[in-house]
Amino acid sequence: MNNLSSNLSILLCLLFFCSHVKATTFEIKLPEKPVLVDDTITVQISVRDLPLLTTSLQGSISWTENSLTLLDTKSTTLSNMVFNTNATDTLGFTWFEGIGEPFIGTQDIVQMIFCVSPAIASDTVRFSFGNSPTRLEVGDGSFNTISPRTIDTFVEVTENLPVELSEFNASPRDNSIYLDWTTESEINVDGFEMQRAVDANNFTTLQWLDARGNDIEGVTYAYSDESVAIGKTYYYRLKMQDLDGSYEYSNVISTKINSQRPEVEVYPNPAFGETTIAFEHFVSESALTVIAVYDNIGRKLQHIQHQTTTGHHKINIDVNDLDAGIYTIILEQGEYHTTQKLMIK
Repeated sequence: MNNLSSNLSILLCLLFFCSHVKATTFEIKLPEKPVLVDDTITVQISVRDLPLLTTSLQGSISWTENSLTLLDTKSTTLSNMVFNTNATDTLGFTWFEGIGEPFIGTQDIVQMIFCVSPAIASDTVRFSFGNSPTRLEVGDGSFNTISPRTIDTFVEVTENLPVELSEFNASPRDNSIYLDWTTESEINVDGFEMQRAVDANNFTTLQWLDARGNDIEGVTYAYSDESVAIGKTYYYRLKMQDLDGSYEYSNVISTKINSQRPEVEVYPNPAFGETTIAFEHFVSESALTVIAVYDNIGRKLQHIQHQTTTGHHKINIDVNDLDAGIYTIILEQGEYHTTQKLMIK
């Protein structure tokens, strides 16, 4: 009976111990910036929630076949880590320490340096923990295997293009056409040649703008085409050129300045307390008229929306909260807009 009680006590202790063992987590750390063709990237495998005393770590990681060339492998944490690099798309790793070692927090156990193959331009490389040469295993001081939780992931690869556009716009402004574009990223970009045509085919150069240098985040550019005629459609595109002379064209966009212009009057001007904006509705159908007031550093202070139909309209604006100075009023109807200056006394 005593032996039975003793055995039951040991069994209960083991069950209690097993129920409180944390599942070890293997993670893959990838570079934070976009990866380009022919880039050299470093990928790390880290592990956390290890047992108090760890005697062994082993497993393998694989990646998309023919996508990367493994240049170097090492472990800065575990000096006697052994690697199996016979395969071109799989890496096996094994570490053993008979007396065990304590690891606290997150440990970077494997570091791999790859060269990105041109064969996967505009694609993804998937990294995953595999079964060859062995499933991922962690051994504690009693050589019990703890089933780890693993995190698989992937990295986006982008062609090494001169530039990528997120948007490119053309809009009429008074007697000119305003062009603006925003890049998603810029790598070794020389600049932009703005081109214009009146038939969507025969483009001529308007202006050259230098790029602002390498920028992973991208930047916004703008240009005002003043040599335009009312009622005529103009087509625009960008020639985006790299430092080595290679280039690409953007998509073609078009716009025109309508022969009708918004007739706008602001009075009294200078104003004190209140001013009135009088304007003609100049489009054929009902439309939303937007009026915005800006200070001299470009902050929008007031925003008014007014549904208008054909005819004459007046909108009163309270300016009691505005300090004395010069302000800009922008009125927009559809794709057209005009600006007026307002002085507050």
